[in-house]
Amino acid sequence: SDGTPLGDIVVQLFEDRAPLATERFITLATDVDAQGNLIPAGGGVDPWYTDVVVHRVIDGFMFQSGDAANGDGTGETPLGVFPTETHDDLSFMGRGLLATANRGGDTNDGQWFITDGITTWLDGNHTIFGQVVSGWDVYETIITRPTGDNDRPLDPPLLAGVDIVDSPADATVTFVADETFTGPVDLTITLSDTEGNDVWQTVTLLPEPVLQDM
Repeated sequence: SDGTPLGDIVVQLFEDRAPLATERFITLATDVDAQGNLIPAGGGVDPWYTDVVVHRVIDGFMFQSGDAANGDGTGETPLGVFPTETHDDLSFMGRGLLATANRGGDTNDGQWFITDGITTWLDGNHTIFGQVVSGWDVYETIITRPTGDNDRPLDPPLLAGVDIVDSPADATVTFVADETFTGPVDLTITLSDTEGNDVWQTVTLLPEPVLQDM
């Protein structure tokens, strides 16, 4: 990266549907330093997710980060692996889903990726634990970066840090299609506050999940 700030991506975390993954993400963002030690009260030490390379970008699929150890997807945290979580309400049905990266099975640790399309063949293999709600301009800047060997960006962006913020404005939107729905259809939801600020999310609705072979 040339040091120019790209901006912020805001992600809603699914603590109730993926408690293990969200706990690990929050812990690495706030309580564990680059050596894997607990940050003492009062702070003063950078947490794990500080200046971490976005080491893998595949336009139309996903971008990946979280490897503060090696910066290339091979690194691990000192906290060890944890099991993959699934939830009936969560499927890889669109862009902007935050999920755990792993080497298969229950090998989730500190790396994660954000999707760039329908990737339902990942269902059951990776834990979805969040959803992008704003910062899509930054997202687009990252996902369209030119890449070289191993899908590594030629000019890798850096995750400067992660701020965890409690939000009192959580909500759930449920769509129910009638029996004549054939899909697919892209649906964009836009929310506006009293100060004229907008956040939006586009989701793809399908008549039933489309499973693809690896």
